[in-house]
Amino acid sequence: MIALATAGLVAAGIAALPAESVDVRSRPAAAIATPAALKQAVDQGVPTEEEALAAAQEAGQSVEVTSLREQRRTVVANSDGTFTAKEFAESVRTLKGGAWVDIDESLAQRADGSWTPKATTADVVFSDGGDGPFARVRVAGRELALSWPGGGLPKPLIDGDSARYRNVLPDVDLVVQAEADGFGHLIVVNTPEAAKNPDLARLELGVDTKALTLQETSAGALRAIDSDSKGVVLEAASPVMWDAGGRGSGTATTARTAAFAAEPAVTENGLEPPQDATTAPVDLEVSQDKLTLIPSQALLTDPGTSFPVVIDPIERTTSRTAWTSVMKGMPNEQDWKFSGSAGMGKCPIDYNPVACNGVDVRRLMYTMPTSFYKGKDILEATFAVRVAHIYSATPEDEPVRLYRVGGKNYGINSSTDWGNTDTLWDSHIMTVDKAISPVSCSSAPNLRFESGKGGALTQEVQAAATGGWTQMTFGLRAADEGDLHEWKRMCGNAVLEVTYNRPPAQVSMKEMWSSPGGACATSTGVLRTPHVDEMPKLLVIPRDPDHSTQEAEPVKVRFRIEWTDANGNAQRHEQDTGYSSPTGAKFEYKIKLPKGKPAIPENAKVYWSAAVHDKATWGPWSWEGDSAVRCEFVLDRNVPGKPDVASKEFPEDKSGELGVGETGTFTFSPNLGDKFDDDVTRYSYDFTTDAVGPKNITPSSPTAPVSVQFTPGQLGTVVLEVTSYDAANNPSTPAVYSFVVKEGKSVAGQWNLGDDPLASSEGRHVKDESDNGRVASVGAAVTFTTKDGPGGTADRAAHLDGSTNAYLTTDGPVVDTAKGFSVSAWVRPTALDKDGVVVSQDGAGEPGFTLGYDAVAKNWTFTVPVNDVESLGAWRATATTNATCKDSTTKPVCPNEWVHLTGTYDPAGGQLQLYVNGELKKTAARQSNWSGRGGLQIGRAVTKTGYARNFTGDIAEVRAYDRLTPAAEIKSMLTVKPSRKGYWPLDTVSSGATPDAVGGRALTLGGGATLFQQTPEQVVEGPWPLVTSVGTQGAVPGGHLVLAGGGYAATSSAPVSADGSFTIAARVRVAAESDTTDQALFSLPGAKTNRFLVRYTKFTADNPYGHWELAVPGSDDTAAAALTIPDDQAGDPTLDGGQHIAVVYDGLTKRLRLYVDGQLADAENASKHKIGYWAASGGLQIGRAKSGTGWADYLGGEVDDVRIYTGAADAVAVGWMADRLAQPDL
Repeated sequence: MIALATAGLVAAGIAALPAESVDVRSRPAAAIATPAALKQAVDQGVPTEEEALAAAQEAGQSVEVTSLREQRRTVVANSDGTFTAKEFAESVRTLKGGAWVDIDESLAQRADGSWTPKATTADVVFSDGGDGPFARVRVAGRELALSWPGGGLPKPLIDGDSARYRNVLPDVDLVVQAEADGFGHLIVVNTPEAAKNPDLARLELGVDTKALTLQETSAGALRAIDSDSKGVVLEAASPVMWDAGGRGSGTATTARTAAFAAEPAVTENGLEPPQDATTAPVDLEVSQDKLTLIPSQALLTDPGTSFPVVIDPIERTTSRTAWTSVMKGMPNEQDWKFSGSAGMGKCPIDYNPVACNGVDVRRLMYTMPTSFYKGKDILEATFAVRVAHIYSATPEDEPVRLYRVGGKNYGINSSTDWGNTDTLWDSHIMTVDKAISPVSCSSAPNLRFESGKGGALTQEVQAAATGGWTQMTFGLRAADEGDLHEWKRMCGNAVLEVTYNRPPAQVSMKEMWSSPGGACATSTGVLRTPHVDEMPKLLVIPRDPDHSTQEAEPVKVRFRIEWTDANGNAQRHEQDTGYSSPTGAKFEYKIKLPKGKPAIPENAKVYWSAAVHDKATWGPWSWEGDSAVRCEFVLDRNVPGKPDVASKEFPEDKSGELGVGETGTFTFSPNLGDKFDDDVTRYSYDFTTDAVGPKNITPSSPTAPVSVQFTPGQLGTVVLEVTSYDAANNPSTPAVYSFVVKEGKSVAGQWNLGDDPLASSEGRHVKDESDNGRVASVGAAVTFTTKDGPGGTADRAAHLDGSTNAYLTTDGPVVDTAKGFSVSAWVRPTALDKDGVVVSQDGAGEPGFTLGYDAVAKNWTFTVPVNDVESLGAWRATATTNATCKDSTTKPVCPNEWVHLTGTYDPAGGQLQLYVNGELKKTAARQSNWSGRGGLQIGRAVTKTGYARNFTGDIAEVRAYDRLTPAAEIKSMLTVKPSRKGYWPLDTVSSGATPDAVGGRALTLGGGATLFQQTPEQVVEGPWPLVTSVGTQGAVPGGHLVLAGGGYAATSSAPVSADGSFTIAARVRVAAESDTTDQALFSLPGAKTNRFLVRYTKFTADNPYGHWELAVPGSDDTAAAALTIPDDQAGDPTLDGGQHIAVVYDGLTKRLRLYVDGQLADAENASKHKIGYWAASGGLQIGRAKSGTGWADYLGGEVDDVRIYTGAADAVAVGWMADRLAQPDL
């Protein structure tokens, strides 16, 4: 049998496409909103881990995470907040037309008469007789076909997964059998007379390959090597032959042998010999057009041979799972990837000199991938197999031992045997000793090595997860390898089942405080250790990555208190809260020691810390990483009591009237019930979300209250800490006042300016997108839809020519300029020789504010006049720092370049703030307060004599808020709507090029690149492209790019320069992992190197898997250092259906992200991945990368659904791009 590695990943069924073009920033995740939706989630799974957790909790049962589904893996979310993954040694599902289906090896006839398995990971075709290959297998554009010498095959007899061609030689049959990942081929010699045929001395099978080179290994195995990567695409163990067993008569006298000779079935063990068969090696000779098998003439002519004799079961391989059987009596041989079952233990009939053929003792080994578990907390692990036969007539307790074979990343291969593994069985994990009733290899596992939390197998998998292992090998052997009663036959389709959890995050010191006492103070920190007059209440806000929604499983907090008692003895007390949901809420513990516990003395330091538990795992203690860093306080009953704090707008421990960006008042007053609190001279106060730090305020008298204003900048819990001081500067016990901030008011007015204005009898006007009805009338010198917007060609903007008629205006005010407000806009100035106002709002004689360009100062300004009538000056925030322009110059303002401006007024601090591209450039005090009650102006400002300072250039997305917009919200406004610059479905080709579906640059095919194109019949029968094309009635013929022989595809010029925001994505299947070369998926070259490069790295001796990696040089220089982002989960790129890869670059924040199958790569360091500007100059390259003056890193495999956008797509949009069904409107 020739075997093949293929695989698969996430998919969904054929679904209706959206009727309209979709904004890739905002594709929503599915919600579990109704009972019907919940039932569907349970039955079919949901895409994301978060959705699966929510559905599992609601349903009280496990729900599959479909985005993590692979051909050999299933992941479910459990109702207790954990996840369980099952890793299968053999494929259990495959992709057909973009949908997952269970493996089904039974044969079905195609329209052309050939036969193919109904559902396997390999594209296998068997002949219906006649000339041509009897078997053909394709993987990732590579192909191997085998032909019978002389051709002219008869019509096959079909039985399930097998096709038998009778009498290809007299009394000699050819049998081919489908497998989940490939196929087997056998030559069955039915009689002693047939065995004498001289044609059996050398069987020369014809070979035809595409992009493959055949090689014979030193161990006599066969490999098909990819022509590009030099990696192994197909692999088979050394061929063997066997007789029918029951040795002695020379004829088929047993019932089993007679059945085998008479029926098309291969054997009860699939492609394996009977236990009592006599085996012999088959020599192999390999060339590019012939595969020559040289059977053992000794076995064929031995009078004791039982017929039929089966020749040449060459066995399959896959890339990342493996199984084999090794034999003590044959230390240099193996049953690599045996089909069906193989023995384990002492061969039970070894007492017969000729039975068992000298096998003696067998052991089984299984290699399973573990990279998926990196960084996870392993709660339970189970290794399970199927026992197909036992020695005894009735089941008895016979122990089986489970081992870890070898060390980190050890894996078996087709050369693994007893001789090179006997010394590696030194890590015994556990033993199962029970009576086992045999089952078929298609049944549920009946031998399970189960290990709970802390169990031996769990610890082994945890060590692999913690150590970053990519794979580990398990071994099964009899406890007593001299006792034939412990012999069993076990199947190859083992399962590793792992229940895991992502531990709760470490509690941040910034989210720990005490009341009284205030924010966490440590011995090494800048905060003074608080003295409190009563035993405080301890408070923390926990975080858990698996529980980010209100529907998620609750968490609890453990508080630890440590002190030294009056006798000098160290004391500790721990107290758990109850479980509560959601995370991000406040958890508290009022210190109360149990009876018998030594008291906490006064005037001694007390240390406290916290950890979080999510019903599965404890997160780290808050001090872990530095054991000296613990929160602390001192109990001092003589210290003045805490002051009183109150707020109407933000009541304590509640959500009040106002939200983010709205200003509230907080009042402090002495605690008149405390005898020490009658001489307050000042209050020190600090809001935890205020970056400025503590501030002071002085009361008018020792007992008078004082008030301060505060504008919260974020959702959730905010803590205010207030300390009063007396005339001697003695501090009080700090008061702690926490409150909940809700979401701020929505935008008061928004004018996108991307569409043509509406016309009416009163003239042109544009819609207010906020739905507040504040339409803006349009001046005659404003044009629309002729200028590219900040998102590129598909995004439009308004153009103002700088004349007096270049403006837009509302009928009335949009914001109250005396209170908190914000305005923002995208702006591209085309003339910098005169002032240009972007946004303003009219007052009586002066504008209530202006945001725009100052030609004298040559910079951006945000200005509020001192008053409304007289020109007495203005309060002004000015951006005085230079910007780096795209022409590499530095200027205060870059002409002809888009920039995002935001001006805000915070009445709590009396501050004007000016942001440029999301960065705070300047603040200025505003010391007078008045309201401009006229209309909002876009492109001009009012003066005493009329309107002036008209803007010259382009404006888009003007927004006004009647509240402060905090920095985080301003940054979110910078997300430019991604504009599609290229979409190549790769379904058609003409004159060596495949078109851009949106009419842009074609991809020209070069080297050995070709396009696979489906016929109408293949839409039903397969094979299928990586991404299934769909029409109104379902699937339609599609295609994908096939890269071989130095093949590539490229555009004539760069679709994006990549010095600004961009997104690029594609689905790819790599033909083989390589230890000699990296393989480039896509690159965008400059003159000397690549602006960016996504490649699959070669593997090494220390790491048997490669991984996807994004590399971005700092400049266009061959010697430039590059930022690299690795895919830390190291998924398998050879799987059926491939992997989806996306690169997202946000040019404003300079942040770079790599997504693999919708998952953010190297998420732990994602915030650190920042790069600078330089522009690409060459066309987009698919399948190769720039290397000096030439090209390198050619990819061998298939690519589909290439997309490129200006603008940075978010994770939701990337998830939609990863769909296996084509999304032409995305």
